[in-house]
Amino acid sequence: MFRRRSSRRVELRKSGAWYMALTIVLGVAAISSGNNVVYLLESLLLSGLIYSGVFSELAVSRIEVEIRRGSAIVGELAGDEILVTNRSRFPFFSIEIGDWYKNQFELIAFVPMIKGRSTISVRSKKKYLHRGISEWHAAAVSTTYPFGFTRRLFLQWEEGSRIVWPARLNKRKEREASARRANAEPEFVDGEIRELSDMDDAKLVHWLLSERHGSLVGRVRRGGNADDTVRLVFTDDEPREEAISYAASAFYAAGGRARRLLIEDKMHSQEVSGPLACLNALALLPEEGNATHRI
Repeated sequence: MFRRRSSRRVELRKSGAWYMALTIVLGVAAISSGNNVVYLLESLLLSGLIYSGVFSELAVSRIEVEIRRGSAIVGELAGDEILVTNRSRFPFFSIEIGDWYKNQFELIAFVPMIKGRSTISVRSKKKYLHRGISEWHAAAVSTTYPFGFTRRLFLQWEEGSRIVWPARLNKRKEREASARRANAEPEFVDGEIRELSDMDDAKLVHWLLSERHGSLVGRVRRGGNADDTVRLVFTDDEPREEAISYAASAFYAAGGRARRLLIEDKMHSQEVSGPLACLNALALLPEEGNATHRI
């Protein structure tokens, strides 16, 4: 649970502004006229305002959240799990969980109701529109309950960031990318064999030739830059984001053998190893320019 520096904020909503204006007008009318009915209405309005403030403050101060960040891909729900704990014996309603960044509240989950002294788990509803680095300054618990006059926020200051990976391809383009990978350079060199040792992979053994030769012989595997490497070459032939998504599809593919990424442009080249490191490198590429990809 968050135990960092915290603070509170109150944002007046449009309905709250009208409510405050009505309260002031009725207050002036009550003083001017001395009418007991107007005084009664004014007291009811003030009671509603006090009740709203007390209840919303009680709610945000008694709710604790723990956000377990998962992977994030453009256009998909973030893989975050949020544990929400109510430390009060009273139930609370309309609880919003979000990130606070540059004085803006970004909603990631909504809890309609949580029982007293209980903990529930909810999934993030946030979708990212752009790849790259997403940052936050605090985790925020918010509510507009019961009347929606104000949004009361309880901010748990804990700065952080995450890398948002490139968007997945749609089904048609994913089939095209799969076909490209299937038609890629074969794993073994055609027509070449060599004598094998006990340490070699058994899948290399050519059993018929081994029987004739009297010892284990087998195929020659191509170098490490064959089917396990994705090459992204920047030119002017294809939109950059589409090319990056094509390259990322090799690392998203279930059972795929892509393990390395080679990025080439006019100024420099970069080589990255490991599926997660490759997806991070693709996410952090600049957005300008065009590119073509080769898998």
